[in-house]
Amino acid sequence: MGEIPAAVAPVGPSPDGLRIAFLVYRGNPRCGGQGVYTRHLTRELVQLGHSVEVFAGQPWPVLDEGVGFTPVPSLDLYREPDPFRVPGLGEFRSWPDVLEFAVMCTAGFPEPRTFSLRARRLLAARRRTGGRPDTGRRHQAQAGITRPGHLHHSRGAGAYGVGRQNAVRRHQQQPVLPLEIFHLGAEAL
Repeated sequence: MGEIPAAVAPVGPSPDGLRIAFLVYRGNPRCGGQGVYTRHLTRELVQLGHSVEVFAGQPWPVLDEGVGFTPVPSLDLYREPDPFRVPGLGEFRSWPDVLEFAVMCTAGFPEPRTFSLRARRLLAARRRTGGRPDTGRRHQAQAGITRPGHLHHSRGAGAYGVGRQNAVRRHQQQPVLPLEIFHLGAEAL
């Protein structure tokens, strides 16, 4: 499965800065655009005074100094040089791993969904320990986190990686600060 890199803590935010969780299911810095987009956007967000932590799957992204990183390892079924590989039994660590392989075997593309399940588990653990981000942003649709193509700002409401309706339903209140929605690229609604 390859070596999993160590997590890197992000620099803290400026007094008016936000703590941003930036989710990207594939961080490839040379192909597909996600890794390139991630590197440039996160660098600029840090320069604006925000604390940014990238949660990414393989291939791992290349990030600039000050940007945090948390690996979200998958089975990496589409890796070079052996895409569509059959993982060994010992590689299955959780039910998202089983789902990832099963969906691939049916000619589906499981990575966005299984990444989302793994990232959700990591973020839920942060929520319990008080280390949750103020906002969440992810590249492309990853079911179970937020709606496609949106950045959700939920600093005052306690909402966590969910859309406005879910935030209100979960917390029985309107957010203190409005959820800001930015439509991005081909996913614009």
